[in-house]
Amino acid sequence: MAGPFDFTGQNIENTYQRVLQTDGTSIYDGTGSLFTSFSGSHTGSFTGSFTGSLLGTASNALTASYINPLNQNVTITGSLIVSGTYGGINTNTNKPNLFDINGIVRVDWSTGVLNNTAGDTTVDWEGMILNNPANADSIDWGNRWLYNSDGVTTLDWGNGALIDSANITSIDWESRRMIDAAGFRSADFNTRYLIYPDSTTPAINYGTQGQIAMTGSVSVTGSLDVSGSITQNGIDLNSLMIAYSIALG
Repeated sequence: MAGPFDFTGQNIENTYQRVLQTDGTSIYDGTGSLFTSFSGSHTGSFTGSFTGSLLGTASNALTASYINPLNQNVTITGSLIVSGTYGGINTNTNKPNLFDINGIVRVDWSTGVLNNTAGDTTVDWEGMILNNPANADSIDWGNRWLYNSDGVTTLDWGNGALIDSANITSIDWESRRMIDAAGFRSADFNTRYLIYPDSTTPAINYGTQGQIAMTGSVSVTGSLDVSGSITQNGIDLNSLMIAYSIALG
């Protein structure tokens, strides 16, 4: 049975309006008018270029100015620039970037950095570095360094050192030592010594339970209360003072 689109036996004056024709570039109807739109559901394929709007679903489109939604995997060769309130993505395989709405590179996968709104690097995951708002290093995980606001290393946890503003180690917890401003040992927690400025001579030895040994003279301003005995070169000074008191009457 002939369908509604079979023009066999029909007069052309009754059918030409429904005919589409092309000159290889554009499409025209039977009257010669430019064909610009159609609606409804259609099945088939189209090869070439089309200027205008196709509102519906296309299983394959080589190029399109507007597709919403895009529900498929897309292979992109070159760059994909997305403009609008959601910023953009440049997925060029040589330099992939993620931009914000102001065109600032926020994520740069090629160099491995995360930038703030001013474009300054805040995280460098390739170099394992965290930067402060002044764009100076704050934490260097690769070298295991912590910096102060001036960019000076204050903590070296790789070598177990706490460093002062003059870049001198103040505490070396690997060796269990405290260092003075001249770079000399002032305390050795292994031997339990407080050390003179020559970095070698113990001033106070607190390594024996219940006893503190001092080397050198001791100057006391104020009162000195002693509970127990005081000895010098093996002599009990408390007993000696009592004997002197008795002898003097």
